[in-house]
Amino acid sequence: MPPAADQRFAAALAYERRGEHAAAAAIYAEILVHTPSHVPSLQALGLVYFGRGERVAALTLLRHACELSPEDAELQNNLGAVLNEDRQVEEAIVHLHKAITLRPQYAAAHNNLGSALRAYGKLAEAEHCYREALRLHPDFPPAIINLGSVLRTAGRLTDALGCYRRALELMPSSYEGWSNLGNILMETDRLAESLPYFEEALRLAPHSALANYNFANALKESGARDRAGQLLARAVELDPSLAEAHNNLGNIRREQGCLPQALACFSRALAVRPAYQTAHSNLLFTTAYMDDLAPADIFALHCGWADLQAARVPPPAPHDNLRDPHKRLKIGYVSPDFRTHSCALFLAPLLYSHNRSVVEVYAYAEVAKPDAVTVQLQGQVDVWRSTVGLSDEELASLIRHDGIDVLVDLAGHTANNRLLALARKPAPVQATYLGYPATTGLPAVDWRITDAVTEPPGLTERYYTEQLYRLPHSLWCYLAPSDMGAIPPLPALSRGYVTFGSLNNYAKVGARVVALWAAVLTAVPSARLRIMTVPEGETQALLMAQFAALGIARERLDLLDRVPRDRYIRSGEEIDIALDPFPCNGGTTTCDALWMGLPVVALKGNTFLSRASLSVLNAAGYPQFAAAHEAQYIALCVALAGDLNHLAEIRQSLRARMVASALMDVVGFTSDMEAAYRAMWVAWCERPTAP
Repeated sequence: MPPAADQRFAAALAYERRGEHAAAAAIYAEILVHTPSHVPSLQALGLVYFGRGERVAALTLLRHACELSPEDAELQNNLGAVLNEDRQVEEAIVHLHKAITLRPQYAAAHNNLGSALRAYGKLAEAEHCYREALRLHPDFPPAIINLGSVLRTAGRLTDALGCYRRALELMPSSYEGWSNLGNILMETDRLAESLPYFEEALRLAPHSALANYNFANALKESGARDRAGQLLARAVELDPSLAEAHNNLGNIRREQGCLPQALACFSRALAVRPAYQTAHSNLLFTTAYMDDLAPADIFALHCGWADLQAARVPPPAPHDNLRDPHKRLKIGYVSPDFRTHSCALFLAPLLYSHNRSVVEVYAYAEVAKPDAVTVQLQGQVDVWRSTVGLSDEELASLIRHDGIDVLVDLAGHTANNRLLALARKPAPVQATYLGYPATTGLPAVDWRITDAVTEPPGLTERYYTEQLYRLPHSLWCYLAPSDMGAIPPLPALSRGYVTFGSLNNYAKVGARVVALWAAVLTAVPSARLRIMTVPEGETQALLMAQFAALGIARERLDLLDRVPRDRYIRSGEEIDIALDPFPCNGGTTTCDALWMGLPVVALKGNTFLSRASLSVLNAAGYPQFAAAHEAQYIALCVALAGDLNHLAEIRQSLRARMVASALMDVVGFTSDMEAAYRAMWVAWCERPTAP
């Protein structure tokens, strides 16, 4: 190395140590003008560029340095780390392996290899690398934090908490340490305890996008959505490339009923990271609530998801399942909702009623935090598999190894779905049911289970990549919650006025719904309206203003944010008649309202979502509560509110009629589902095999 370059490089390092990175970079660049093969300057300038976010320039310099000095373990490690940050994971793994081959005791390289393997979905291998880094360097905070993160992903939260506490002891002024501890406390149901940790992280690093992001997530969980939205907006302002912040801001906007803004947030997340499956599924899920999107447009968006997200999935190998139409079928259910969740109410009767002489039942549970319902459902299946921590490829391999004949997705594009495992076609017959109101968009999913009330023949087939299988009696099998007591007397009898109510997710309450409900209140001048799940603060104020503009006084409205379960199940003590939103109807809430003794007034539409309540009401024996148009909707409300004695009779007779209906016929429903699986299986058996 020429002495001049040596001296100039030392001067640049001095600038680096003082934090004067621009001055250092200028010297590195000057050295390279005169000595283009000066490896230390190539590496140093590459890392400076990387610190600025100029990844292409950084990688160009680091690759050139590695070509000139391929046996330099530090260079191989730095190039691998930058490649991993740039999501070029496979190439990163190659360089990090080489760094460790050159220097087996290199703790930083073991740590970086762990991060690359984690990004590649290899959690067990990543954990091994982090532990090896800590064997070599026990007090190495990055490896301690990373080990905690991989343990957290695998659901080993207590072990992860220990890692984060140790890292914070070593680095008490690190905002990342405070945030990590806050995250793990929140995930272990200690939300109130977590908030001071996030607050301290933000105090230490007010201009950190991640500190704003993490605190926002905790505030959202605590119900402070307005403040959470402000912090997420600040996070994306500080770092527009933080896709997770765009995504979570979209979730808040959706809960606030700001659907166009939610779609814009999800689109920005995808612009930053096109392969971000969670944001893409959230965008699709949000379209379910949109009143101004045509079914053809929603279908096209789902097909676009499949084209992008499933494009890299290799073609499936042939299935070696025995093609016997009469064999005992292995049925696999894939879901993140084997827990306290509305889907579990409909799934539980099916699981415990399956005829084990004709089916063997497997559950693939993406449940990071099992609860009492998880334990109950686990006891109703023959084989239980936790899928937490498994990559899509690993899950698909497990399902194929289990020899599943019919695989049933129960989530669609809802949170924590495993659709990209189904994209690998691990079972010869794949279906989707219950958890999602539209197509998956995946050609690998053969069937969608529905009924002829929600989707009469000829109405919606063109909006699905799946073939529709219509159950003959009911799409739903409702399990009445055990915590709902006897039906209370009609509140209007003692109050002297009727209270209408909505138990639904507020995102379903669009402008047309507000206008129709205001028309109902105008037609029944003494009535009140209770709407649940309306976020406190700005959202409630805006909704009040919408009703005021339509002539409805504030005192006639009772707006509630999300309420605890015990208050939700007492809604029958406060509400006389339930109002269903549109075009996104209720499902579980329609069933719950009927069980509470509340007639549910619904509006029929022309899509699955806008006919869901019609399907429930029809199965329960009350199709007359579903109106064909808005004028009839208002007339139904007026008629029910105008005869309190008749309304009280309906209230007291609802449960008995439900119990006797197809909606709660567990044996009949299970028989229909098993017949559906058999028909799907026979259809596969009859297909010609590939030559």
